[in-house]
Amino acid sequence: MICRSERTIACWPTVVLGLALVPAVVGCWNRGLHCVEGRVSYADGSPLPAGRVVIEYGDGKMASGRIEPDGSFRVGTLKDGDGMRAGTYRVSIKDALVPKSETSSEFATVVHKRFSDPATSGIEFTVPDQLVWQIVVEKP
Repeated sequence: MICRSERTIACWPTVVLGLALVPAVVGCWNRGLHCVEGRVSYADGSPLPAGRVVIEYGDGKMASGRIEPDGSFRVGTLKDGDGMRAGTYRVSIKDALVPKSETSSEFATVVHKRFSDPATSGIEFTVPDQLVWQIVVEKP
């Protein structure tokens, strides 16, 4: 539909609807995947600065999301940030390492080891009921 100048106002609902559908076509919600994002922090509210949120869902398959320095993440199954299928999942935190100093090539773990195993992490979410995850972890 081409908007003519005398019908510009009448075209806005079509334009808005078209823009609202863009994420469904190019982002999550395609291939039966749901957008899952969130933040990982310590009990004091400070962000977990590194690592991956990992979801293992059977037969060696997994979804994951890289934790950004502000603690935020987006889960991807087929590619980064594309979402995940519906289900109830246990979650773990992997690779939560930061350099010991600016000049060091050694790394320090910044999360308690119990969070590295989905069986002991205590973290569980149901998709699509929970699409924004707030994960609180403990320091080592």
